[in-house]
Amino acid sequence: MLVERKPVLTLTTSSGGVNFFLGNNPEANGYNAWPSFIRYSPEAMHDDFKNEAQNRLGRQITDSQASAYWFGESVRWMVENPKSALRLIKNKSVYFWNAVEPPDNFMMDTVKKFTRIFRIPLISWGMLAPFAVFGIGLALKQKRGLLIVLYTAAYFFVNVLFYILSRYRFPASLGVIILSAFCLVWVYDSFREGKYRKVAAACVIISGLFMFVHRKVVQGEIEWSKHYSVGVIYMNTGYTDKAIEEYKKSILHNPQFAPSRINLGNLYLKKMEYGLAAEQFAAAAEYDKDNRPEILRILGEIHFYHLEDFQKSVEMLNDSIKLGHSASYNSLADIYQAAGKFGNALEIYEKLYDAKKNDPDFLYKKGLSYYYNKQLDKAAKMFREVLALDPEHSDAKNAIGYI
Repeated sequence: MLVERKPVLTLTTSSGGVNFFLGNNPEANGYNAWPSFIRYSPEAMHDDFKNEAQNRLGRQITDSQASAYWFGESVRWMVENPKSALRLIKNKSVYFWNAVEPPDNFMMDTVKKFTRIFRIPLISWGMLAPFAVFGIGLALKQKRGLLIVLYTAAYFFVNVLFYILSRYRFPASLGVIILSAFCLVWVYDSFREGKYRKVAAACVIISGLFMFVHRKVVQGEIEWSKHYSVGVIYMNTGYTDKAIEEYKKSILHNPQFAPSRINLGNLYLKKMEYGLAAEQFAAAAEYDKDNRPEILRILGEIHFYHLEDFQKSVEMLNDSIKLGHSASYNSLADIYQAAGKFGNALEIYEKLYDAKKNDPDFLYKKGLSYYYNKQLDKAAKMFREVLALDPEHSDAKNAIGYI
């Protein structure tokens, strides 16, 4: 259960502790890896962190208190597990310089086919990083280079303190570019001055650094995730059929990945292929326990409105209600009403009245239920309540005129 969010003056956002925990916990891998109790959804992440903190503490807390709790959990884990914490810091230090760009959602290789900018032969982080590492020692010998080293070091330590992400690392690019210039200028000047042994030694060191930076330490995007990511891009840009093919491939590699099934089900709904949509939502309900109540509600509506299976629809909605999903009550009442089961519909509408008495559309449906149950006075009263909330509600106006 979440406490109501109220405006609170703070110096920073209330997500610092959460982000610190993401990079420092028993399940952390140095990148943007989510703990097992978090749903695969950026929108739900902070609510899940807050809910988990409240469950562990046994009381309600604010967003800032949740952030403080997770920061404390990270520190506790690091103190109790110093070897694991140091190993994680070491790994993050290596990942910072690695050529691969660790993403929030989409690996760089996945999106290359969708943007023209990748056709331009831009200089990458992986090309500059070896020269920059070599250039650190050169920059430290000059007063003007110290500031650049400190600037780059600041972003290095922030990334290592939290976790490595391409957009977190991006501001360090300025320092990496300048440090690379220190290296390249020194090599050029040394060569021009005839210091060939020094240049040769530098080339050997830089070659070693190049292998270090390009060493495969960042796992590439796994197949089911890659196809899911491409499917999302196709879906958001209107290429429905291509998106469907990508989601199918994702499911082939990982049948239990519910987001691919949910998105595929929604696309089948869009194409009015309702049987296929129901199949995907039914499978998603099996694998996604957190969202199962809402998936069952959607299934209930599909079975009634599109597959004309009243009994299956009621069964799905009642299963959703048993799992505590209040929205399914309203869906069940609507289906009872549409099926001509006016007494059943009215019974549910009356139970929902206190929670939805400020919703004109709900009140209108309840008014219709009274009308179909031949309680005309109550129907008229309900339509007047609708008009008190929405004077331009044309259906309510017509209904009162008809009564």
